[in-house]
Amino acid sequence: MSPSRQIVLRVAVFALGFRIVSAILALLVNLVFPLDRPLQFTVFADASPFWDTFARYDSGYFQGIAWDGYSPAAGGRSNIAYFPVYPMLIRFVGRLFGRHHATYYIAAIAIAWVSFVLAMVVLYYLARLDLPRRRAERAVLLIAIFPFAFFFGVAYSESTFLLFALLAFYLFRIKRWVLGGLCGSVATATRVPGIMMLPALAWVAWRSSTDARDRALAAFGVALAASGFAAYCTYIYVLTGHPFSGGATTRAVRHGWRLYASSGTSSRIHIST
Repeated sequence: MSPSRQIVLRVAVFALGFRIVSAILALLVNLVFPLDRPLQFTVFADASPFWDTFARYDSGYFQGIAWDGYSPAAGGRSNIAYFPVYPMLIRFVGRLFGRHHATYYIAAIAIAWVSFVLAMVVLYYLARLDLPRRRAERAVLLIAIFPFAFFFGVAYSESTFLLFALLAFYLFRIKRWVLGGLCGSVATATRVPGIMMLPALAWVAWRSSTDARDRALAAFGVALAASGFAAYCTYIYVLTGHPFSGGATTRAVRHGWRLYASSGTSSRIHIST
């Protein structure tokens, strides 16, 4: 095996190992400090201190979209606040193992884990464009051990978004404008913060493009990256009559979770003495 492949394998093994260690730590914490969660959904029929760690809050919306599709609710909370790429992946992978709610949740977790591992490999390659090997590996280490990195392993869309965002930037850096734009379009159709990538991608394109043909392809790549967000807004418009109704829905969902948290049902902890 070549040295470069050995490094990539080491990065991937480290990323997967970190996911496993964080899952074990989460299990131990749940066993010592079980949450009082009468309204919390579960992966299987009975609550599990291991599996349910990865399926909380927004996970239910993603699983619901994968299972039943979008269902707008005028003036209230609706699952159109959640972008389609991650639920589509859950639906595709979940159906490979049978159409059961549990398999959809497990598919969501598996997608998050695989996306995280691949994202760390892409991050290494991206960092290597500007940094020596050890500092590129350090970049992977720092993002992996960051406390909020735990959420890259749960049934949320963060890992999938991170993967395609990093791919977009890496491909733009090596002037693969069309492929970078395609990955950017997937990112902007995965999470709404994806639109914040567009000015940065435009900056990379402006600094890296050389002749007129290169600049034209770079501009096309940036426009292509925006197409994922535009396509979902178009779908929302067809569904609800307003292309940005997902924004109001997002605020309603967050308000609902604040009410849920303030009720104490999700924050009480039983400590045995």
